[in-house]
Amino acid sequence: MKSAGEFGKRRKWTGRPPPSFSCVSCVSWYKIADLFQQTGSRMDYRVYRKVLRMVGELHLRGFQQLRIAPGMSAAGSHWRCAITPVANISTLHGARLISDDPLVANYSTGSERDYFGWTDAGHCTPSELAELFIKRFPSITAAGRGSDWLYAGWYVEMLGLTFPDGFPIGYADWELPSDYLTITGGREGVRIPMPPPGVGGKQTL
Repeated sequence: MKSAGEFGKRRKWTGRPPPSFSCVSCVSWYKIADLFQQTGSRMDYRVYRKVLRMVGELHLRGFQQLRIAPGMSAAGSHWRCAITPVANISTLHGARLISDDPLVANYSTGSERDYFGWTDAGHCTPSELAELFIKRFPSITAAGRGSDWLYAGWYVEMLGLTFPDGFPIGYADWELPSDYLTITGGREGVRIPMPPPGVGGKQTL
């Protein structure tokens, strides 16, 4: 995991936890400190949160059945976010995939501004990213078209709870709470209510 410093600000390694840092679950600060040194101190939350904001824009355009499955990479060094239709989300966990099938668009903070592997969208607004997403992932958006006001309402609440520099986590290589989503970055102690369950089956990745 990279530094959880102030919104859009660059930090230098000091060997101490940044002031607003919140450790996740049972991961020790010392493990995170090692990752910080390995991955460097640069992190611009505005760049990464565009992905979350883009999904909100897609909901406004009538694709409320698009869901996110966010989590941490195996080493804990990057936040990941998969975007997929509700039919590919577990009935047991509303933020977990049942399959990494073709109807999944994946983003990692390791990609920085190269959203979904695109090299021409680094300075797009969330609204512009949404338009590109519709054009470049027609099968995903077609499967995600339709109303889901319960999830869309949860999503707006999630954006508010994580503002301005937090990111929800639905999976990681360490134990996570079962009754709410935790976050990486952001304020300490933020608890996001569990999203509505998916309709894709009981299995999870």
